[in-house]
Amino acid sequence: MISGVRAGRELVDEQCRHLGVRSGGWGTNLVGPRFDGDHLLRAAVARDQIYVTVPEEGIYPLARTDSDGVSLDGRRSYRIHFPAGSLPPVAAFWSITLYDDDGFLVAEADGRHAVGDRTPGFVRSDGTATLGVGPTAPPDTTAWLPAPAGRST
Repeated sequence: MISGVRAGRELVDEQCRHLGVRSGGWGTNLVGPRFDGDHLLRAAVARDQIYVTVPEEGIYPLARTDSDGVSLDGRRSYRIHFPAGSLPPVAAFWSITLYDDDGFLVAEADGRHAVGDRTPGFVRSDGTATLGVGPTAPPDTTAWLPAPAGRST
């Protein structure tokens, strides 16, 4: 039984690493909770996107690797850059939120959990935005989120 549970977890972990459409390290589940008969997809969404809604209401891209396919590591620093005219095309709002490997929010000292289009000063007047993610806070934390220690799996 133990080996069966371990094998099942490995299958779900692998599905989570390849959840949805892949681009630049991001996976985007475009079916939301519409699993049909795909029980492995259902298990992966239950693990990584438990409160996912239908894609007409919200889409939740998830990154576990960088743009080169290397697993994210909280000891390293990363940048997410949006050139002018390439901010997420949404009708409401968008944000980038960090979670630890157990699925819990990672918060800054001031309690902020996410950075997005509603974060004052994040989107510059020229339409660009750059978010830093890493273990060390820069002098201006407006466009920074703290990285949890360890690797993403």
